[in-house]
Amino acid sequence: MSDPDEALDGFEALLERSSLGAPGARELRRRTSGAHLMAAQRIGGLRERLARAQGDEAAAAADALVAYLRQLGFREQADEVQRTRTVERKVARPSARPAPGASGDLRERVSVALDVESSVLALSVHGAWDRELHRDTTTAVRKGLSQVPRTLILDLTDLADRHAASVPTWVTAAVKGRSMDPAVQVMACVPADTALRIRLDRTGASRHLRAFPSLDQARAAAAESSPSQDRLQLDLTPDFKAPPLARALVAEACAAWGTPALLDRGRLVISELVVNAVEHAGSRVRVRVHHRGGGLHIAVQDGNSTMPRLSAAVSGSLSMSPARLQQGLRIVHATASAWGALPTGDGKIVWAMIR
Repeated sequence: MSDPDEALDGFEALLERSSLGAPGARELRRRTSGAHLMAAQRIGGLRERLARAQGDEAAAAADALVAYLRQLGFREQADEVQRTRTVERKVARPSARPAPGASGDLRERVSVALDVESSVLALSVHGAWDRELHRDTTTAVRKGLSQVPRTLILDLTDLADRHAASVPTWVTAAVKGRSMDPAVQVMACVPADTALRIRLDRTGASRHLRAFPSLDQARAAAAESSPSQDRLQLDLTPDFKAPPLARALVAEACAAWGTPALLDRGRLVISELVVNAVEHAGSRVRVRVHHRGGGLHIAVQDGNSTMPRLSAAVSGSLSMSPARLQQGLRIVHATASAWGALPTGDGKIVWAMIR
């Protein structure tokens, strides 16, 4: 709990719920004086430590929090923490990850789904918030933002975070997305009346992060903020006609959006991506061009799940398939402002940003 105002609000709320009563609370405020904020910050730190700890470390964190709450006179809150820890120790909980070689239907704790047409990336977080989930989520958010979607939706409907310790992670993601060029709109799905939603609202985090009760509502809001005239799409057959048709789509986009300076680079990049898809996937190819922050976001989708990798060097004739692929990727790498790839249910999407 690093924000002093947030710490103070939490301490005041704790006073209101305590068994001290109004006179006792006033007396404690008077006696603590300058230590008032320090106490609030220490309570917040102990709660966050307890939320993230496991095993013996969790037991030690709980004991420290209980002792400090009792020291301040918050007997009811101390007893509540103690009861919760006792129940948790009695309940046998399965491992978050299956043992090597084991089978089961345990879901990934962090999953990602991309809607290419709307350029919306949904990142879903499952299970109890702990140190491992925090690490996995931070990595997934960083990778998700690097794909430069128009909108990143954080689906937290299946996240168990009774102390709302994950709030800084979501606010940081929203601030980071807003600072990018082009900016990425970050939204969250957080059910009402949960500790996470209450803390988001109380601390003013909603100024940075728009929150919705469901994923459908967040997707609808994202669609409203994404004008259909800012994207063009074309389905292509895997033959020699595909590259020139893709180049013509970029020319149409640049003329419609007033970005002639991006025409040559955009045509070169989409041509190389489509040639690679035609030669190596052999499936129908869908190309999309989005107008993003004054630039072009190009996405090429095919039915081959093999992800492209840029090697250091390739020798041999360019008529050889692997060498031709690498030649195309090197051109894309040198021409685009950024590029990458994402798996889909039946293939992959290779994207590039032209600014």
